[in-house]
Amino acid sequence: MRGRLEKKRKGKAEVRPFRSLASAYREPRLIPVGLIALDAVVGGGIPLGKFVEFFGPSKGGKTALAYEVVRAFQQAGGLRRNKMDRRGRWTDAEHAFDMSVFERVGGDPALLDYDEKTDTVEEYFESAERWIEAYEHAAVPKIEVLDSVAMLGTTHEMEIEMDRRSLDRAGQIYRGFRRLAGRLARSSTTMLFVNQVRDRVGVYFGNPETTTGGRGPEFFSTLRLRLSQGCLKKGKRALIRVGNRIVGHRIVVRVDKNRSVPAEGQAVELEWHFLTGFSATAGTLRLLADHDLVAEKTRGSEDGVEIFEFGGKKITDEEVFIDEHPDLLKSLWSPYRPERDT
Repeated sequence: MRGRLEKKRKGKAEVRPFRSLASAYREPRLIPVGLIALDAVVGGGIPLGKFVEFFGPSKGGKTALAYEVVRAFQQAGGLRRNKMDRRGRWTDAEHAFDMSVFERVGGDPALLDYDEKTDTVEEYFESAERWIEAYEHAAVPKIEVLDSVAMLGTTHEMEIEMDRRSLDRAGQIYRGFRRLAGRLARSSTTMLFVNQVRDRVGVYFGNPETTTGGRGPEFFSTLRLRLSQGCLKKGKRALIRVGNRIVGHRIVVRVDKNRSVPAEGQAVELEWHFLTGFSATAGTLRLLADHDLVAEKTRGSEDGVEIFEFGGKKITDEEVFIDEHPDLLKSLWSPYRPERDT
């Protein structure tokens, strides 16, 4: 018998020394979304091969941000290799997918599989497992999106009468997570869940808010983001206006859980425009001011919009300022991932 165990098999299990895997697990694999402020607070991007959850009230921009994430995954894989090349799958349980909006933010429908016939939790996890298995050996990053968890029932729930209730949906979702966790990591596939919030009945102390689908998404997710329409600064308007016309709204993204970096509780304010999607630079000046890299004037405009200064001069164009000062962006990474070089 050899003195050092290098490899041992027992059934389907495989035991290997960690030193052979250490280089792959030293840094989490991340896909940057392309929104500077969001990428900064989540530590660099969306984790690859993990569970991710976007949750929050209605009109919070959850589906819109999911469009941006899918676009980022598609672009991370480079040019399309062949007709069978796929970078993502969208399960549209809410039947709310808007192809025109997805294309406007830069998404490629040719690289996306679309499913609108899945109605139950069992069907979803079975079809998701088949899709992951079909593209498991593809070397490009892939993403599976479910919009949303709240719209999926169980097979038993669909077969019983309307006045009866089925309480096993959370258990089915929990089993689905356990079944797919290892396969996601091996196939470089991220599973993104869009979820809704509800108020628990009879809760008089603390936060009554909870998400649908039980505690499974909360426990298994590597990254959880809470999205809601609004602003970080009081007195600032959530709606974005050009003259008398509403062109978008502001969205607060708060990090509820992040296993990659210690960023729980951090929040950024993004801007969603109806015609162009999320602004890549929105919220960056606010984040720079929070880290004392730029100065904020105490007095703002009438609608509460902040005014920032750098070197005693007012910053008039956010995009131009960020392009001219890339060194400031490197400083944003230090509180979240000191070793990262942007």
